[in-house]
Amino acid sequence: MKNIMTAGEDYIKKMELADVGLLKICLFSAGLFTGVCVPKGKKAKWGFWALLVYGITLVPLMSKFLTIWKQEK
Repeated sequence: MKNIMTAGEDYIKKMELADVGLLKICLFSAGLFTGVCVPKGKKAKWGFWALLVYGITLVPLMSKFLTIWKQEK
């Protein structure tokens, strides 16, 4: 657990503006996917798009994080 926290701190220090933007889009999509603002009849449509955007933004963020985490080990 300590290695993950250290890698997370290193990742935050190395984040660029594009990474922060991807993180915000990713978190927005996760929130949208939970259905906070989506009417009951449109949850399937918005859920699909939110899941798609979440997956697309999560991949580059996690790949960079895992690279940093492997370097820490």
